[in-house]
Order: sequence, then structure tokens, then C-alpha cells
Amino acid sequence: CRMCDVWMQPNGVYDRPSFWDYIEDITPQLREVEVLGGEPFIQKESQQFIETVASHNKDILWSFVTNGHYKPKLIITKIADLNIKQIQVSIDSFQKETYKIIRGGDIRLPMATIKALQDLKKRRPFKLKVSMAVMQQNWHETLEFLENCLEKELIPELQYVHYAPRAGCSLNELNAKEKARILEHWSQEGSNTLRAYLQPIKTSLKFSLDRSKRKDALKP
Repeated sequence: CRMCDVWMQPNGVYDRPSFWDYIEDITPQLREVEVLGGEPFIQKESQQFIETVASHNKDILWSFVTNGHYKPKLIITKIADLNIKQIQVSIDSFQKETYKIIRGGDIRLPMATIKALQDLKKRRPFKLKVSMAVMQQNWHETLEFLENCLEKELIPELQYVHYAPRAGCSLNELNAKEKARILEHWSQEGSNTLRAYLQPIKTSLKFSLDRSKRKDALKP
């Protein structure tokens, strides 16, 4: 993904002999586990981790963050017997072209995963979130994203990209005029409900705009 550098970081935690002993020692005391990424459902040891923890404590509440870009039926199989608190699918756009630009894949697969999770949710209630990392490539779709989530009875979450390993991604890189234009756009459109979801990212962009103005004021 354009805004992510997790895949560039060192791996191999699961290969440490002490890791599994440590997990078995602490698991009985745990109340919740949140599994992030990379991508937990394609990492080869993730299923071993889930099974090991669950075998030592069946009462744990589980949360997952996934891009949903895996076989939906296999994802459901991996989590079917767990006490699920929340699953968040990071999708960033409901538009296939924007999705491909940001994540480099086919949006039909995460959409199928969301549908499979919605079906599971009908049988075993849990929070199902869909998130958008707001950046230069998709900021203009934020209102559409929120409307789609609410229409599909999904919990939307907007995340401001403060830093990205690739240039041309974070809104922080824009000049003061461009930042002000985006803030104006967000202020004029949408219902009060949608504006409430926008408020956290508006606050982040406003802070960035104020920094840009201070820098501009110091220029000769």
C-alpha cells in the first residue's frame, strides 16, 4: 500500500524459540487480543498463533485489522470459533480505480470479505468497521465513503495519514492553499452526522495548515 511501510520492517518474531513459551505463559492472564499486521490472514504463522492462544484461554476477546484481500471463506474458517469483539477492514476507497492506485489489487475481493463478515455478524454479533486512510489519492471520496458505509450498515473510520514512506501521499505534503481548499470542501458538504465523522481528520489537517502558514510567514 502507498501509505504503509510495515512490509519493509524486519520480520521473524515467530521464529524465536522463546516466543511461543512466552505466549503460553501470558495467555491465561489475557482478556483481549488485537491482531494487526502486515496482514494477519496471510502470515503463515498467524493461524498457529490464534490456535495456541485460544487453546490456553477460550474466553479471550479477539479483534482483527485486515485488508480483506484473502479468500473470504478461509478468513471465516480461521475466526469461526473465536469470541470476536471487532474486525476492521482497511479498504480506503469504494471506487475500483482509486482502490487499485492505493492498494494495487482488485476491490471485488475485500468487498466479498466484507459481505462474508456481515453474514457472520448476523449469527454472532461483533463490531464490523471499514476504514479509510485519508490521503491525496482519496480525500475527495471521504463523504462518498461515509455514505456507503452507513448505507451498508458498516461502522466507518477515517484515519489521517500523517506520514507515508512514498512522496505524494500524505496531505501534509500539500501547500497551504491546497489544504485550505480541502478543509473548505469538507466544511460545506454532507450532513451533520457525516461532518462528525470528518472532524478528527479536519483537526489534523487544520493543524498541518497552521504549520504551513507559520513556515510561509518566515520566508523572506
